[in-house]
Amino acid sequence: MRCRHVPPPAFTDLLAGANRTAVHLEMREAYAVDYESGPFAEWRRGHRHDPADRASWWRPWLSLVEETVARGVVIRRARIV
Repeated sequence: MRCRHVPPPAFTDLLAGANRTAVHLEMREAYAVDYESGPFAEWRRGHRHDPADRASWWRPWLSLVEETVARGVVIRRARIV
């Protein structure tokens, strides 16, 4: 019998399925993934977003968290350094 590789669910799907609590576990200082090359690389070069204009740089993450919390889910972050 041959096993098929099943990709893990997307983080957004996991949060959408949360009923009571969600914990985002962070275990690395840097993840070295493709999506960090753009904004992450810009930040490392010194670019800083305007804190007064959060909607322009904090979305869609902020929207995802707002929707999840509005359903009554408590979100916590656990970071291992």
